[in-house]
Amino acid sequence: MSSNKQKKKSNNYLKKIIYIFDEFLSKGMGVQFVMLLIAAGVIILLAGLLVGLFIDDKTLTVGVWESLMHLLDQGTITGDETNNKLYLVFMLIVTGFGLLLMGTIVGILNNAISSRLAILDEGLTQVMEKGHMVIIGYDDNCSCIVRQQMESNENWTGNRSIVIVDDIPSLEMKTDLLGKLNLGRKLRTKKGAKRSKLIYRTGNVVNEKTLQMVSLESAKAIIINKDDDFEVIRILLAISKYFKKKDIGVHMTDKMPNIATLMHNEENIQAAKVAIGLFDESGNAIHNPASNKIQIMYMEKILAHIFAQICRQPGLSWVLSEIFSYDNSELYIEDECDGVSLIDMGFEGKTFRQISGELESSIALGIQKADGRILLNPDYDETIFERGDRLVHLALDDNEIKLKQADIKEEKSGVAVSPSFFEEEPYHIIILGWSSAIKDIVIDINDFAMPGSTIKIVSDYENCEEVNKDIFDTLSNVKIEYIDKSPYHWEYVSDFLDKEREKSSKDDKKITNILILCQEDVERDEADRRTAVLLLNLRTYLNKYDKENTINVTSEINQIEDQMLLQSAEINDFVVGDEIANRIMVQVANNTDLYQVFQDLLNDEGSEFYLRDIKDYVDITEDFTFDYVSDVALEKHEIALGWIHYDENGEDVDVRMNPKCEPRCMTFKGGKDRYFGEKDKLIVLAED
Repeated sequence: MSSNKQKKKSNNYLKKIIYIFDEFLSKGMGVQFVMLLIAAGVIILLAGLLVGLFIDDKTLTVGVWESLMHLLDQGTITGDETNNKLYLVFMLIVTGFGLLLMGTIVGILNNAISSRLAILDEGLTQVMEKGHMVIIGYDDNCSCIVRQQMESNENWTGNRSIVIVDDIPSLEMKTDLLGKLNLGRKLRTKKGAKRSKLIYRTGNVVNEKTLQMVSLESAKAIIINKDDDFEVIRILLAISKYFKKKDIGVHMTDKMPNIATLMHNEENIQAAKVAIGLFDESGNAIHNPASNKIQIMYMEKILAHIFAQICRQPGLSWVLSEIFSYDNSELYIEDECDGVSLIDMGFEGKTFRQISGELESSIALGIQKADGRILLNPDYDETIFERGDRLVHLALDDNEIKLKQADIKEEKSGVAVSPSFFEEEPYHIIILGWSSAIKDIVIDINDFAMPGSTIKIVSDYENCEEVNKDIFDTLSNVKIEYIDKSPYHWEYVSDFLDKEREKSSKDDKKITNILILCQEDVERDEADRRTAVLLLNLRTYLNKYDKENTINVTSEINQIEDQMLLQSAEINDFVVGDEIANRIMVQVANNTDLYQVFQDLLNDEGSEFYLRDIKDYVDITEDFTFDYVSDVALEKHEIALGWIHYDENGEDVDVRMNPKCEPRCMTFKGGKDRYFGEKDKLIVLAED
């Protein structure tokens, strides 16, 4: 009985020793290496001692050295003399331990490297970047955001890193994103331009450790890319709390990264501003020096503005696509060029007219005053550039503020005698589908529309006639009519359009626009499928009954890939969706002051984009330059931005913004081989 107890007790001691040994091993590679070094040292000393004691011609020192060599290099034993059998036994034992120890070391190193690679694949390592872009949230929109930022980075001299973080495994994000970036047009950097670096991290985006992992406090800009408004608010709260700990909150302008995000419900914008510290809990605005660095944009309002603008003028959709992307020229607000201030370049005291005439490769749109006010298309002779002001201009890249060396005088050109400027006429619009943006779309259209305009809404959305009724009944220029039918049954839609065409021939209310809205009460993929089928059927119908392309079609698509697939080359058929809103968000994230510029350009107040007949500015039968056209437009209190040129068949369209960035596009031929025709348009910024 006592022997069993003693055996059990010895087993417990053995288990305890094994447990302690396992605990040491679990402490990581450092402890494991220390244990191996201790074991190797014991073996070397013990073997050296035995050699010194039992081998006559060997000392302790020699024994230790030779044991070390046999332990490190197992091939050493092949050179040993075979006449001393005992010495060979000692060295054979040391060599065996050497094989075991070296194999263990290789295993430890392999496990350590594998573990490190696994951590890297999982996206759990610290990001050691400064001045980088952080995108919080990964979804289908991320490919558009990343693509735009990569194009923005091509000529950027600062950090080009883009960090994407979400609770999705980083390897999954990487595989998906790289696949999507290869869709559509190939994303290749320009010759000589540097590429962006994409970094993926995985973690809870409202966790402090995750925000620290992506070095949020040292970022240049932060884009919150979440469809759920409440997720956006949670992230804003986490960012605000994190910044307070780092002492870089909204009260410290210089250290505050730009923050841009989109909200889908207008009612949540106030809560988002409270979360980030722009408003207190009572709803009162808090004066923060860094408040201009935070832009919480209402997505539905942006899309509504775009819908309304496109309804006004066919072809304007292409202009907006150019303005809101980094493909060619884009908008910049700058107070220096290559480290030299505009004041030192001689801008101070000059009128807007003088500045406009002196710019060589960009087009001046306005001035941001020192107090933050942005004046677009200002009074040319009364508006003076003062110290602290910044230039708003359309340029190929930032730091593209170049002054002409000498004035260019034009000899041959002439202004048309009888201008026929764009005349507003009543709109007769059909809206197929229903979404929460419909209120803002209708209100914006009403602001632009002439009295007598009509909007017919075809939707089987429950109680759609009662929704917004109190607002729609007060519209001054637009009359609303509801048709309670599903817009996704093509048989009904085609029959409805036939009847509308018959009516228009009698009462002279020809359809001017058709808007297709994405249904919100179904999944995004399903909504896109329904819209795509409806749009393709509609295109076939209009190719048959509207051969002159008098009806403008604007459709809303959710998924970026679907937008790219359905995008038409025709100027009166445009697909709107998250992509254009994401383009705006990227530009705003890089320069938050641009949001005010975009708002001014899309609103009905102030100056907007217009498409004028270019023949109303110059005699297109004579040679002329774009500089001359710009001078003519300037006299009309307008800013010429570019042109829209149609081919002989009126189908293929060349939209060119800021021809100044390409000298070859500045001079045009008249006469028999003239470049511009009767239908070609001049893109201008004007008040009406």
